[in-house]
Amino acid sequence: MAVLVACRRSIIGLLRYSPYQFSDISPYNIAVVTPNYFDNGFIRRGLGGSITYLIDGSASHPASSLAIYQLIGAIFFAFPMALLLRQLMVRGDRLWGWFALVMLVSPQLFWGWSREPGRSDMIVCGFIAWSVLAALRGRFVIAALVLFVGSQVHETAVIYGTPMLVALWFVAWRQGKAKVSDGVVAVLLLAALLAAAALAQLRWGDDVAQVTATMRGARLVADHARLFDVAAYLTWGGFVAISTSWCMEFSDAPVPWVIAAGFVVLLVYFRVLFSRTWLAKGVLAFAALVPMVFMSAIAFDHGRWLIFAVANAWLAAVALRLVGTETVLPTAREWRISGALLVFLVLMGPGSSHYPSFLAEKLAPRLFPNNHPKWLADCAPDWAARLGPPETLPAH
Repeated sequence: MAVLVACRRSIIGLLRYSPYQFSDISPYNIAVVTPNYFDNGFIRRGLGGSITYLIDGSASHPASSLAIYQLIGAIFFAFPMALLLRQLMVRGDRLWGWFALVMLVSPQLFWGWSREPGRSDMIVCGFIAWSVLAALRGRFVIAALVLFVGSQVHETAVIYGTPMLVALWFVAWRQGKAKVSDGVVAVLLLAALLAAAALAQLRWGDDVAQVTATMRGARLVADHARLFDVAAYLTWGGFVAISTSWCMEFSDAPVPWVIAAGFVVLLVYFRVLFSRTWLAKGVLAFAALVPMVFMSAIAFDHGRWLIFAVANAWLAAVALRLVGTETVLPTAREWRISGALLVFLVLMGPGSSHYPSFLAEKLAPRLFPNNHPKWLADCAPDWAARLGPPETLPAH
């Protein structure tokens, strides 16, 4: 059911149109997952592009490849979530049904991802979920290895996954089920692998100009040339692109309010997920709030960082029930409050890349009618030059 919630647009498009309509998926999303290991060597974020390459057999993939890619991501994340719920059900924890309901109707989980076909986010969350399953079995090294593989899709696998891994190790250590060395070895292994991968990518991966050329080859219509170049710069431009992102982000008047709204929504989820003890609140804060704060400071997809955080909060809340940190069932009053809050979240509508909810997305232009944020040319006048020689577009 969760897969249908996340991929309903893609599934309907695949069944209804032949070929799949390009307009159903953002050309920016197509651009980002185009670079791959086959054409560009061992590049950063190359795993997702390699998966889409294998789906279609080339980097110049149609939008249907991205629809299938999204379906794979939804299954890859929903399956470990279902395994966690099954473990709760087997243990007789009646909250499994509530967590399943939150999973299905949350505007910041699969419903939110339905608005962004072609993103790698569900695959990334899938890696985090599989690492949680490994950590719950005390296999912290395996959990670290899973996170490393996920980082080759997107760095958020490590940014959100490492705090989760550390939090679950801490809970296990506190219960006498893990040693200090278990956590230290796992974190050091992950750090060593990331460092080795970064060095290998410098040696065997294409530079930004070659990556840009591959991305341009996937463009289906000439009108999207500039957008594909923007995606290349912001994704593979390195630290310079991060500074450009800061310039663009904080020149946008609604951004501070959008970030604050995301924090409020995440805190609401802490209540919805029944994090009652101070230990549970601390684990959810460390695993969900801390990485969201970090990502909100360096990149402007604030809605995405909230969705990642909500996914982590869900995983952490279920994991805490499984390890026995949270065992007491909610009171009738707590049920009423959490139910009302969930209804409130649903009524605000699904999140998106830049906004925590559909309501916030519609209110922002009304609250800031004279907003004039800076764009790439304002923050980095030479941004196009970093992508290599300009492209000569063919006639269409």
